[in-house]
Amino acid sequence: MSSRRYTTSTDSILHKTGCCPGDGFEQCLSEKQTFFLYLSIVIPNIDLIYVIWSLYRKGINKDILSYHNQISPFQPHPCGQDCLFHPVGGFIDPDMFLSYYKPRENYLISLEMIGHTWFICQFKRSREDLEESPTYFDTLINEGKLKLTKLRKKRVLEQAIKYLSEEKYNLTIDQIMRYLLSLYNMYKDTKVLHGYPLAIDRAGKLCRFE
Repeated sequence: MSSRRYTTSTDSILHKTGCCPGDGFEQCLSEKQTFFLYLSIVIPNIDLIYVIWSLYRKGINKDILSYHNQISPFQPHPCGQDCLFHPVGGFIDPDMFLSYYKPRENYLISLEMIGHTWFICQFKRSREDLEESPTYFDTLINEGKLKLTKLRKKRVLEQAIKYLSEEKYNLTIDQIMRYLLSLYNMYKDTKVLHGYPLAIDRAGKLCRFE
């Protein structure tokens, strides 16, 4: 049974039986409950349904395990025992780890910047008022700030990435993340006096930071 056909069929059954939150229930049925509900209409044998459910879950778990084995850094090195680099961190080969880490590096950098309390924030004044100052970046350092939710920070970060990639410099995503990371490292380093945040003004417009 294909998962797509199963999902379509169970959704149809749920709407007919009124088991979704939109039909007056607080919660929708779990995957297992939905599976048993659907098959009980077709196969009135609970023992047989349980066997089918076990095989269904076993197949899904096998696919999940196979996927994570493929992307895991715990892999034998292509050169085998002749590799010049010794394993680190147990069984992780440095080369294999870097090939695993590199595609995910930008996501981890983004999470670090979003997690900082003040690096991505909102100023209390408008962007136009701030840009009137002859010492713009000095003004940013001492400007009053408002905290943002993590979701709002994510959107501000997306604004900055879009600005650098499409509107201003046409940079690649790796170049953009390196640049933003340098701003972030300067901001959190107490020895750097001119570290300023990535911020929006009171109207939600992205303030100049480059």
